[in-house]
Amino acid sequence: MDSFRDLINKNKWNLSLPLTVRNVVISKELFSDDYVPPALISAEANERVLFLTKPMMKGEDVKRLQRALGFPEGRIDGIFGKETDKAVRDFQRANGLKIDGRAGPATWAELGY
Repeated sequence: MDSFRDLINKNKWNLSLPLTVRNVVISKELFSDDYVPPALISAEANERVLFLTKPMMKGEDVKRLQRALGFPEGRIDGIFGKETDKAVRDFQRANGLKIDGRAGPATWAELGY
């Protein structure tokens, strides 16, 4: 961000904001001093990488993932099973991410967390 600030401060930036580059939106808010990037929020809020294991992972973070993936309320059980694994892989495929079935920092960031 410092590079962008330098360009803007030197009047060498002539593109209008917001600007989208590779599905990332660059907006004026990014340059405010109190801005916290979603990836940092994601890293703090989602410390556990979620994936299909035996025994299956369970918890509120799995429920949050299921909601973010668009599971209907009746299907949100907080258990990372085969259905959640498939939904993660489908989401990764649709969004150009590495298809590994792991809800890690890149997947959470693409989900907006």
